[in-house]
Amino acid sequence: MGTKKAIGNFWIVAAIWLLGLLSTLARADELNLVVDNIRPVEGNLMIQVLDSEPAFDAETAVPTVAIIQRVDSSSLTFSMDLPVGDYAIRIFHDVNHNGKLDENFIGMPKEPIGFSNNASNNFGPPGWSESKFELSGPTQQKIRMSDS
Repeated sequence: MGTKKAIGNFWIVAAIWLLGLLSTLARADELNLVVDNIRPVEGNLMIQVLDSEPAFDAETAVPTVAIIQRVDSSSLTFSMDLPVGDYAIRIFHDVNHNGKLDENFIGMPKEPIGFSNNASNNFGPPGWSESKFELSGPTQQKIRMSDS
């Protein structure tokens, strides 16, 4: 009888250990996003968090997280839990509420934009390598919106 109980206890401990291992493999970490220099204080911020280079480069990406937030302050903060991995963020400020990034006749943005790592957009949008960051543990991205 004692051996059966010991074997039963072993399987219970093994199952608990396995569940703990699996939970660490699929763990989520917190991303804290701070967006500042939002001007004018009107319209909506259109935020995309993307988890791969193909998604980042796609014209019609399916983001991991999509946020549309009414602008009521020059600085906004967002928190989200995401699986550990590489991500990039792109934002545009839809000042006129038309749901798209307005561009001039040569394709340059007429509305403020921003990217993770504050990647530069001087000669076109930055690529995945300039914008990506690793989420492993609590992570903060502070993005300063461009002047339009």
